[in-house]
Amino acid sequence: LPKCIGLITSPVGAAVRDVLRVLRRRFPNAHVVLFPVRVQGEGAAKEIVEALRYFNRKQLADVLILARGGGSIEDLWAFNEEIVARAVAASQIPIICGVGHETDFTIADFVADLRAPTPSAAAEAVSPDRAELAERVNGVMNKLLVQTNQHLRKFRELLRYYEKRLPHPARRLQHISQHLDGLSLRLLQCQKTVVAVKRSQLLKLQAGINHYNPRHLLKYHDSRCRHLGEQLDAGMARRLKALKERLENTAHNLHTVSPLVTLERGYAIVTRVEDNRIIRDAASLRPGDAIKTRLARGQIHSTVEKVSDAD
Repeated sequence: LPKCIGLITSPVGAAVRDVLRVLRRRFPNAHVVLFPVRVQGEGAAKEIVEALRYFNRKQLADVLILARGGGSIEDLWAFNEEIVARAVAASQIPIICGVGHETDFTIADFVADLRAPTPSAAAEAVSPDRAELAERVNGVMNKLLVQTNQHLRKFRELLRYYEKRLPHPARRLQHISQHLDGLSLRLLQCQKTVVAVKRSQLLKLQAGINHYNPRHLLKYHDSRCRHLGEQLDAGMARRLKALKERLENTAHNLHTVSPLVTLERGYAIVTRVEDNRIIRDAASLRPGDAIKTRLARGQIHSTVEKVSDAD
């Protein structure tokens, strides 16, 4: 698909009209640069060489067409000159030589990258057929659409699989809350048991005191029992407070590390459709790459048009 086609021929001959007519019909988007030269007679060879050198020096075209209509061997002799042959062979730009009719051969034909039997054939060789090109593009687009749908189905199945395996944070918090309720119930039962044991011990001590009537020992044990009760209550309160703070910190940490929270703040996850790799550096992309952008709600499928290192 040459963006620019260089045409070296006479501006008044039939060859230029034939070439432009074919290009206009087959590939109207092509940009044609005409370098007018004499194609026969004295000085024609030097003008052709100058045109070839000019195109190579300026790098104006992607491909060159050297064209001339039919004629006698004397009319075509400029294309047999040694300076023309050497200039064609030295050209860094590909050259298609369309000189004369199908039966006409010149030295330029043998040193060019491609020989065309006529100027019109040279134009056809350098230009793609628009209808054929459109058909190829449609075929590639249909294939790309099928492959994209296959990838989307695959990723949907993979997403459903991970959704089943990955527990929701709400369920995790519910499980922690239930566990905390169980610990609170066990702690309450343990407290009642301890209080019952202490009460039983106190009753035994009271019975012993009443039996021996040691008033000072009774006061001591009574004070000690109240102190232990206060310590137990204070310890229970600290324990409950610590468990509550731990639950709140756990819930906050889960909320902080959730990827959904990051997406809600306006960030996005960009992956390349081709290999599903997460893009962290713009330099890993090329224009034309298909990418997928995951947002907090929904996804965007797009194609890279330009890659820049600027912020």
